[in-house]
Amino acid sequence: MNQERKNIFFLPIISIIILGAICYAGSLNGKFILDDELLVKENALIANRAGPGTFLSTNIMAGAGMVSAFYRPLQMITYALDHAIWDLNPFGYHITNIFIHILTALCIYWLINILYNDNKLSFLTAALFVVHPMHTEAVSYISGRADPLSALSMLLCAIIYIKQVKLGRAGVSGCALLILTYVLALLSKEMSVVLPLLLLLYHFVFKKKVRWPAFVSLLSVLAVYLLVRFTYLRDISFPTNIGIDTMLNRIPGFFAAILNYIKLLFVPIPLHMEYGARLFRFADPIVVSGMVVVFNILVFAYTKRNNKVVLFSIGWFFLALLPSANLYKVNAYMAEHFLYLPSIGFFLLAAYVLTNIYNNKRYKIIGLALMVTAILFYSVLTIKQNEYWRDPITFYTRTIEFAPPSANIYYGRGIIYDKKGDYDKAISDYTMAIKIKPDYTDAYNNRGIVHSKMGNYEQAISDYAMAIKIDPDYIPAQKNLIKARKDSGRIAEGHSR
Repeated sequence: MNQERKNIFFLPIISIIILGAICYAGSLNGKFILDDELLVKENALIANRAGPGTFLSTNIMAGAGMVSAFYRPLQMITYALDHAIWDLNPFGYHITNIFIHILTALCIYWLINILYNDNKLSFLTAALFVVHPMHTEAVSYISGRADPLSALSMLLCAIIYIKQVKLGRAGVSGCALLILTYVLALLSKEMSVVLPLLLLLYHFVFKKKVRWPAFVSLLSVLAVYLLVRFTYLRDISFPTNIGIDTMLNRIPGFFAAILNYIKLLFVPIPLHMEYGARLFRFADPIVVSGMVVVFNILVFAYTKRNNKVVLFSIGWFFLALLPSANLYKVNAYMAEHFLYLPSIGFFLLAAYVLTNIYNNKRYKIIGLALMVTAILFYSVLTIKQNEYWRDPITFYTRTIEFAPPSANIYYGRGIIYDKKGDYDKAISDYTMAIKIKPDYTDAYNNRGIVHSKMGNYEQAISDYAMAIKIDPDYIPAQKNLIKARKDSGRIAEGHSR
């Protein structure tokens, strides 16, 4: 490979790394926020350095003594490795997240080059992906690691698979690599089940024959994974608290989400956590608008069915979004991190439009200006958005400002105020959490703890009693109630003397 050929690949790779590092350097000083406390900081399995086998047989919240519907052992293993190196310094965990995100962007560059043999198209797709602020929830938030981790493994698997298809053979070593990368993807996040569909999209768009030994090896991995989830890990796969709404009730939310996603991909303002698990009606204006947009996109894809970039981009976006479309119930009708993998399709299409303008000699300067402007615009917004994830109080306050009322967010901010000794604000937030969610036992218990610290034992006893009334087996409140009664008795005894 001559020097010019080396530069064609070396410069884009270095540029992608630098862009990713600059955009996310501000997240390195971020603290543990929200689920980070349970997944990392208060996780006994990580603190006690449990082996991989333990994580392979438990849900992600098991180390905090809780039950979760999420089974992501690879995510937990990476936290354990971080803990072994960094202990509880969030700086190191953020470095890992940024590193995985940049690797994912490099794999996008690699994949698009394999598909289209177009270095400009590949670079711009990866550059837009690595700098876009929509991904801060997956990168700047330590608990968001599952998305970059699964995307990285899926992209590596897709690259290996497509290379084998192009070579016309799939040897034992090739199938072994396919199996390994797909196993890693499935152990990172459940949405990786969509990979075979994305590979079938490749065959459909590029009119390539399916190499059955390679494809069947992936289907076999998926079958084993689903079998384990539906049997041995059934309690994780099917949580008891799934609500009473049906798939038909949730379908309108998919169209509302699509409309919001497209808007935020173009103009990512404002970005925030907690969009809620709200339900929509088919007659709602946002749903009708979303259906019109989806219909027009699909019609456009059909009219451009001979254009491999357009068809692959749109197909990737919708197929990759399926696992998070709330058809099988998830915890929100939309979330920014749901777009981590699907957004590749959007960025590929955007890069295709911009590179076509650039390749036209008459509009070369305009094309270059648009490319640079897009990268700078999204980079600046990402750097700014990192401030949202840096400090817990900033995070909770901004989320409350933009998101629907969320008991969990008020509860989380109450914990922070409690730790800071700002008891009045802590009680106010716990009270709001209870108002939104009247059966919130943790909020009653924590409000009781704050009242106890303030010497308000009657209110504390009332809160503990309410938590126990809601859940008679709620042990923390039982212990706190006994202590509060004892402390209250001592105060009363002191007053009588």
